[in-house]
Amino acid sequence: MQMRPLFEKEEKEAVCSYMDEDGFLTEFKNTERFEKMIADYTNTKHCIVVNNGTVSLTLAASALGLGPGDEIIVPNYTMVATPNSARMLGCVPVFCDVEEESLCLDFGKVKELVAERGGKVKGVSWCCWIFLGVLGSMKELVAVAAKER
Repeated sequence: MQMRPLFEKEEKEAVCSYMDEDGFLTEFKNTERFEKMIADYTNTKHCIVVNNGTVSLTLAASALGLGPGDEIIVPNYTMVATPNSARMLGCVPVFCDVEEESLCLDFGKVKELVAERGGKVKGVSWCCWIFLGVLGSMKELVAVAAKER
């Protein structure tokens, strides 16, 4: 089921105020303030907000240096943005089964896919770790990534 956002009077006023600033939607003063708040909260130097998940996943893969011909493991139960973001960079999405309980990637299957490729898979899609509020095992992700570096 698609979750709908809840917008009440305060949110409507904030959106209208935001739109009145003029300029491009992602280049408003409030956008800069929002990016700084996130950067401060996550203790990082930079934060860039984008308009959708496809763009965010594509930018993340690009920042990791992934490109044409690189394989990225993606869950077989996901939004179309996941494989599309890989394809936008010329990468090859490799679909992997998810766990029945969590609907996050099945790490046993990830390990099999990596082994089949001789450790040559360069990326595992981050969007597979959280699905409908369920977080996949980060310990297993880090272990697989560290072993195959």
